[in-house]
Amino acid sequence: MLVAALIALRTIVAMTLDPDSGLDGSAASAPADSAAALVDSLIADAMSYVGTPYVYGGTGPDGFDCSGLICRVFSENGIELPRTVTAMESMGVAVDRDALLPGDLVIFESPKHVGMYLGDGLFIHSSSYQDRGVVVTELAQANYARRYSSARRMIGFVP
Repeated sequence: MLVAALIALRTIVAMTLDPDSGLDGSAASAPADSAAALVDSLIADAMSYVGTPYVYGGTGPDGFDCSGLICRVFSENGIELPRTVTAMESMGVAVDRDALLPGDLVIFESPKHVGMYLGDGLFIHSSSYQDRGVVVTELAQANYARRYSSARRMIGFVP
């Protein structure tokens, strides 16, 4: 958990201090602004994969399983996450369902599954169901609502 927090914090600090990042490191809200920019980038990258096929064990870019998509998107943004949902569950900090923010990981049971919360009750994930692949789904959709287990915040917290 501490390693992921340090990686996330290091990424935010690096983005804030990098003159080419487009972020103004002198602003008082720089850490919050850079965390927001990081989340926006995560979401944009994830959305770019909508329609990519589900592939068991896939890490992209031509096919993903659920954790492969999450690993790929976070890696593209300088944050290395473990490859399995079970390992992801111990990263970051726990978040209550009613406190979800865009960029949070949402985790489901039976079977294990992970996606990234987008806001407005939606999450993006790679679904094996009917070979749907990378899709955006409502968190309230019956199959996911009943299987919801937990959420983890990887961005914007101080360890």
